[in-house]
Amino acid sequence: MAVVVPVEEFQNLRRAAMHARFLRAKAAGETERMTVEEFIERTGLPEHIKQELREIPETRG
Repeated sequence: MAVVVPVEEFQNLRRAAMHARFLRAKAAGETERMTVEEFIERTGLPEHIKQELREIPETRG
């Protein structure tokens, strides 16, 4: 079975699901804080995504 939804709605649902997953992991003590550079080193992301991440302004000190 397939379902067709607007892209924006799909993205909102995906964000909500990812946030819920994060909250469950946080409650279980399964999260870890790291810098953007540490995250980039651990994930092996493509270069264009690494660059996008580096361009995001830091909001926490």
